[in-house]
Amino acid sequence: MNVLSKTSALLLSGLLLLLSGCMEPKTPEDAAHYFWKAMQNRNAEAAQKLAIDGSAAKLLDKLKPQTFELGQVDSNGNRTSIQTTLTQLSGTETQEVLLTTVLFYQNETWRVSIKQTEASLLPGAVKKLFRDLEELGNQLGDKLGASLNETMKEALPVIEGMVQKGIKELEGGIEIVPSNPAEALPTPQGLAEDETI
Repeated sequence: MNVLSKTSALLLSGLLLLLSGCMEPKTPEDAAHYFWKAMQNRNAEAAQKLAIDGSAAKLLDKLKPQTFELGQVDSNGNRTSIQTTLTQLSGTETQEVLLTTVLFYQNETWRVSIKQTEASLLPGAVKKLFRDLEELGNQLGDKLGASLNETMKEALPVIEGMVQKGIKELEGGIEIVPSNPAEALPTPQGLAEDETI
């Protein structure tokens, strides 16, 4: 091999080494991003390389993410959990899936635990159910509020009329005077007739 071929081979090897190092996730967020990007592209083999356990192919049978979004990150030593929202097609409708991507730092890199990530699907489904119920409650509350508002608009003139009638009666002077002076209350014992309490 001549010197030029050796130099070219070394440069090519160095470039490949450098490129392969760039693809290695440096953070848990990177690892989760690469993992879900591979799942989104239906590349179970690439996703499996970013995992420490479980089967990316089996997970891909359950989940067929069209998009993914990484959310809140909770790190605790060599374990990190990332709230993840996937969207996938269910028939003709888009379905949202909430789960937690669980990663571990192992052999100087971050890897996804497919088993623990898959186990988070049920709590994620429950969270989504509660979020959907809350949204439904808000919509019903808005409609109920609008209905009550309309009822109050109809009732307000009636209430105002009753209040006005009461005011007129009070303005007319309501005097409480016994019709018969003999029915007046007797003076308490021990007080003179002209003393007041």
